[in-house]
Amino acid sequence: MWLTMNKEKYGEYFEKKNREVSDFFKVWLSYEEIRQIQQEKLNEVLQYVIGNSKYYSQTLADYKNVEVRLSDLQKLPFTEKKHLQEQLENMLCIDYKDAFVYCETSGTTGKAVPCPRSPIDKIFVNLNWTYGWRYILGTEKKHVVGISGPTELYGVVDTFSDVFNNLGHCVAKINPFAHRLNFNKALEVMRDLRMTIFCGTPTVCMMLAKACKTYGFDIKKDFSLERIFLTGELCSNEMARNISRIWGAKAINHPYGSQELFSISTACKNDHLHLLPLDYIYEVVDCKTGEYIGETGMGELVITMLEKGAKPLIRFKTGDYVRVEKNDDCTFPSYVVEPLGRVKDILTLNNKEVTAFEIEELIVKELESCFGYSLTIDTVEDRDFLRIELDLEDSGILSREAENKILRNIKEYVGVDSEIAVSQLGSETTLGANIGWKAARVQDKRIVMDAEKLLAIEMGKKRMI
Repeated sequence: MWLTMNKEKYGEYFEKKNREVSDFFKVWLSYEEIRQIQQEKLNEVLQYVIGNSKYYSQTLADYKNVEVRLSDLQKLPFTEKKHLQEQLENMLCIDYKDAFVYCETSGTTGKAVPCPRSPIDKIFVNLNWTYGWRYILGTEKKHVVGISGPTELYGVVDTFSDVFNNLGHCVAKINPFAHRLNFNKALEVMRDLRMTIFCGTPTVCMMLAKACKTYGFDIKKDFSLERIFLTGELCSNEMARNISRIWGAKAINHPYGSQELFSISTACKNDHLHLLPLDYIYEVVDCKTGEYIGETGMGELVITMLEKGAKPLIRFKTGDYVRVEKNDDCTFPSYVVEPLGRVKDILTLNNKEVTAFEIEELIVKELESCFGYSLTIDTVEDRDFLRIELDLEDSGILSREAENKILRNIKEYVGVDSEIAVSQLGSETTLGANIGWKAARVQDKRIVMDAEKLLAIEMGKKRMI
């Protein structure tokens, strides 16, 4: 309806973008053709931000009316999170009155950053999602889709809703932390609507599973879930499999993105996350030095947005530690990305750096099912020591075999001794999507408790099932 009423202004862009996205999902574009499109869009978006953003008009002034080749992109300065928090609306290329909807970041760990979405943003994001979800789900069956997540000043739930409606599915917004809902009501809706798809964070999926026992639901008999799409926080492949086992439904990581960038990937039928190269240019850089590694490799993900929306970001350091690689088994002409956690969440244990993803994999892969975990790092006789606390399903008993495997995994891969306890975890461990994996799940006794950890504990006191 909105596009029909605004067809004169945005109809031409919609038709062009629709053809472009359709060609990508039909695999009609080669890598070389995509590079040509990226090259053209790069120069268009650079001149757009220089001409419309107060921030970029200064920082990129030397590139006004200058052609920049893809091979020269690394000469441009990075945009960092601190710039967004300092510059706020100076980053924008439109006035608020010209936005389609106003969103912003949570502001949990710093000043909230404005993230308005323009009509252009709405069109290209919704087209990517609509084609992407249709590719994953097919067109044979209608679904009832549950979506859990904040809606106030946050865009992803509305995008989910728009897209599933585009595809003819029924949507229920069931955030169990919302004012009108709770976990019991969310589970009732999931059961009574015979919900077949659920979209939410890994933590909420596990909290809902745990709430089944509290409120008398039979997780194996009362629900009709077929697919679970995990988003919003770190989730290793083993954690996704853990959630699949708990719910008896296939769980995968999808979509991946952020409030500032929207969704920057789509899933294929091999359950890999493919980057969307028609709307973004991707770089991998060294986490410490910022030195360019390449289009593939392991390091911090850097994004340049290519559509002329409300706030295109140029060489934005996402803060995400990723692995990007080409997978010839997949059909899409784009690289596969695997998020490994936040750069700030990398742990150093006995002088070895370990990612959140790696730690989670080493623990969860040996468990039948798990509601969550936390880590405490201490020093014993000048060596780092790891205490692992597990919240287990059903009996709460950890087999000796599983315990020994986890201890051996940690010792062999990380190089530290560890011990395991089974217990009820603090509520702060459920805040990964709000405040980050490390602040939510790790207590490091080697250092003074930082502001993020203190905030996680305080927020956790207010969160309950």
